[in-house]
Amino acid sequence: MPHTPPARGEADLILREPGGRCLVIDAKDVAEDSTRSTIRDQMNSGFHQVARYCEDYREPEGFLVSFIRTSKRITLELEESDGLRFLKLGGKTIYHLPVHISDEPSASKSGKAEEVIITKEELVSPVIE
Repeated sequence: MPHTPPARGEADLILREPGGRCLVIDAKDVAEDSTRSTIRDQMNSGFHQVARYCEDYREPEGFLVSFIRTSKRITLELEESDGLRFLKLGGKTIYHLPVHISDEPSASKSGKAEEVIITKEELVSPVIE
């Protein structure tokens, strides 16, 4: 019998396999004009949300997809295995899949890239809502 999660919000996408296992996926949109603090808060919130959804569906892992519309270079301090970057949070493994969708000028016209580094501590700290 499938598990019905409590009403704590809903993941953007739940794919149920024939064996009953669920693939939990949530997405965040990083806007072009995002500041470092906005990006930090979105990523922190996103990882925590996916961990809660994994708990709701009794799954050990989930995915956070970030649609990045900014030309800022975002670096998240994550672990890596088999080419996938992830964060362990609340006993769950949350994989991060960045999707870059910004319209960037060529390298010769773009100038110096602004780098945004978000530490593991910033990602795992409790979400303030």
